[in-house]
Amino acid sequence: MIIEGIDKKFEVFLEMIQFEITGRCNMQCKHCRAWKEPKNDMTLEIVDKVLSFAIPEAGKEIRFTISGGEPLLHPDFFKILDLIKNKVSKAKNTKIDHTVITTNGSLVNKEVIQKLEKVGLGELFLQVSLDSSEKKVHDDFRGFPGAFEKAISAIKLVVNSKLTSMIRTTIIPAQISNMERMIKLADKYGVKRVSFGPVIPSGKAQIDKSLILNKNQKKKFIENILLLKKKYPYISISTEDPVKFSMCSKEWDYGDSDYSREDFIGGCSAGITNINVLADGTITPCSMMLKPITNVKNKNPQEILKDYTSSKIIRNLVERNVKGKCKTCEFGRLCGGCRATAYGISGDYLAEDPTCWK
Repeated sequence: MIIEGIDKKFEVFLEMIQFEITGRCNMQCKHCRAWKEPKNDMTLEIVDKVLSFAIPEAGKEIRFTISGGEPLLHPDFFKILDLIKNKVSKAKNTKIDHTVITTNGSLVNKEVIQKLEKVGLGELFLQVSLDSSEKKVHDDFRGFPGAFEKAISAIKLVVNSKLTSMIRTTIIPAQISNMERMIKLADKYGVKRVSFGPVIPSGKAQIDKSLILNKNQKKKFIENILLLKKKYPYISISTEDPVKFSMCSKEWDYGDSDYSREDFIGGCSAGITNINVLADGTITPCSMMLKPITNVKNKNPQEILKDYTSSKIIRNLVERNVKGKCKTCEFGRLCGGCRATAYGISGDYLAEDPTCWK
């Protein structure tokens, strides 16, 4: 699709679609973004409308993330997966690279695993949330007695299946020192991938600011990941935090890319190559920056595309019309700062990322 900026046009392709298929969850996490959101389930019609818009605007490959809430609570969970598979299979020039399903692990059993092994959505990652190597800490953070044991049980089932195992660990200041223990736990059970993520100031985390990493803590967080990647090269260790590019930029996704080009877009991809869809059909730039772009209800693909490409929010994100130190930073087009963090702390999605130490 073409996004018209003030001085130039940008051609962008959608690479990842996140479907938040339900607002319902069986846990009470301290950092929950959606704690005040409606507990609705996404309809198959909404899924179909989003795909009808998104697939023609994708490149050769597209990725999906299926999240919630707890997505396994959706009564049509497997119907949604089948719809995605069938819709993409009809596309001439696009295929599914991989799909990530996020879960707290509480509803994962052998039957679920067996069904997931057959869905055919590219490489299928079952990402289990596990926020500490200590049972009590994880259970308290998730507000669910037995959450740790449920997560470990799910991890064991995934490791012994055809799916790709993955742990997602949310890091708060008190847990920075626990990061290597999480890798050792993953290694113990044979998990192939671990993704660390800081708490984004959204939802409950906007109320409890003690969950947010400050500049020095964020720097330590990124340093830890780099050290762990070198120490455990046989485990894929990552973070989606774009501020990582401020440190050892060639260690990450884009390698030796020339990020000085005006048309280069790396780092924060919210609303550029990635979009998020809430259960009610509202498209937002990402799951943590809930600025509505459009709602797909009662709209055809052409109308959705028009809303999207004419959105001032999308134009600002693509042009990187950021402010403060993010505007003058040498890594401006490689990183861009986390727009959701800027929005959550300052109320301005174009403000500088206040957790960056640069």
